[in-house]
Amino acid sequence: MKKAKLLFSILLVCTLVLVGCVKKDKKEDKKKEKPAPATAGESLDIKLESNPSTGYSWTYELEGDNVVVLTSKYEEGENCEDRDGCPGYEIFTVTATAPGHVNFKLIYTFAESDDSNALEADYDITIDKDLKITETHTGSYFEK
Repeated sequence: MKKAKLLFSILLVCTLVLVGCVKKDKKEDKKKEKPAPATAGESLDIKLESNPSTGYSWTYELEGDNVVVLTSKYEEGENCEDRDGCPGYEIFTVTATAPGHVNFKLIYTFAESDDSNALEADYDITIDKDLKITETHTGSYFEK
């Protein structure tokens, strides 16, 4: 009887040790699977007039360091609720993720056209070590 109790105790301890190891490994795997959160710094909203119903749209090129996240959305203009052809705004949000420099060039042109009257907006963006954004902009969009 004492041998059975001793054997049972040894098996119980071994089982608990093995279960503890398996649980520990699963916890470590979960930690490894989680992506590191992106550090977000300052954001810059670029709001440009737009009217997709005309066939014109904003296209862009982003060149330079890989230090920003870019998102965009369209916002209807005032008093445009459910009205076709009503102009609004294309809003590009540039969010800093690391120090560096990028050039963000936007062109408002007719789809699949070589429009010489296309409007351009060129943003020169610098991000400092504190993820603060400074920008200068040029282009025909600002001269209209």
